[in-house]
Amino acid sequence: MFQILRKKKRVKLENIILNRTSFAQSIENLFALSFLVKDGRVVIDVDENGAHFLSKIPLRIFC
Repeated sequence: MFQILRKKKRVKLENIILNRTSFAQSIENLFALSFLVKDGRVVIDVDENGAHFLSKIPLRIFC
């Protein structure tokens, strides 16, 4: 999932989470996403039309 976000700046949430042939895989994807959000590696944005998007947060290096 994170590898997809490395290639693209912004991805529609449903495209990265939902596996239309496997409910279990969709739940697993949602679980993995929850850790990426918790760790501050991705953010979920809502656009003006109400669509949800994932964006990678750039790595910050503190000196």
